Amino acid sequence: MRTARRTWQTPLFAVAVLGLAVTPLAGQETDDREWKAPHKNGHTFSPALGVPDAFVRSYIRTNVGLSNTFDVDIPLGVVGSDTLFASRGSLLFALLGLEYQQTIKDWIAFRAAFKVNGRLGTGTSALLASGVSASTGFELGWLMRLLETDKSYLSLSFDVRKSDFTTINIADFVEDVIDGEDAELVGKTPSMRAGAGVRFTHAFSPLIGLVSFLETGYGESVDRTKEDEWFTRFGATVDFDLAAVNWLPVGLAAGYSQDSFPEGGADITDVVRTILFRIGYTGREDLNLGLNFRYASFPTESLDTKIKSTGVDFDIRYFF
Repeated sequence: MRTARRTWQTPLFAVAVLGLAVTPLAGQETDDREWKAPHKNGHTFSPALGVPDAFVRSYIRTNVGLSNTFDVDIPLGVVGSDTLFASRGSLLFALLGLEYQQTIKDWIAFRAAFKVNGRLGTGTSALLASGVSASTGFELGWLMRLLETDKSYLSLSFDVRKSDFTTINIADFVEDVIDGEDAELVGKTPSMRAGAGVRFTHAFSPLIGLVSFLETGYGESVDRTKEDEWFTRFGATVDFDLAAVNWLPVGLAAGYSQDSFPEGGADITDVVRTILFRIGYTGREDLNLGLNFRYASFPTESLDTKIKSTGVDFDIRYFF
């Protein structure tokens, strides 16, 4: 694989160098360390799925989710560049994720994650036009604390991700057969990338908190006609800890995320923009669980219009 060697070597070298550099910057001890879950200034954070917090903690996390599109215009009768007629259908997305993070020292942690994404047209027209796609991804990374205060937490992340995309596209297969070209019903596309980023978490008060991150990196494009490319991910949420004002042990969060290297399918090669909302339980210091609602928009190569989807994910994270 053309980027495999440099993708693995670069982050490992950077981790070794920066690991020595950031140790003196590790912040002060605070009473918040008694809490296993992310906690600052009397505020328990409720990070929405897709916007990671900055805390170096040991935990295991799992999540499952579903999302759906509605009334997507699907071109069926196409001659040249003209669409003679179209149908309406919908797409169904499914997600399964597992993540493990282990603290090595109080300022550095190792992380591993596994994800499975699936997409299926729920009607005949949608199935013919967009096919069936699935992606599996495995991620290894490090999280290092740079600075900690009574209200803030800043950390540095490194990760290497290996993804495999599998697509069954009936329409393209039939078209290639008619044109007399080499036809493949099942297409497989591997991709590897490496990235680094910063995470910042801040408690303005016991009630209000901020979770944010920015990540950039380099790796193989999902589109095999393109060269290796840079990608960027960022997002932020504002959350409210209702238990801090002597109400219910509930955390509410709302925010936005954007990803220029999405993993929802091999034909999604442009930016995915997502609006996030979360409602979670904050009654235990060693447990985060909640429902994550999302509204996303993104283009695909198989459909002419931008896709809009709504979905819900359930995630549970146990700290130890």
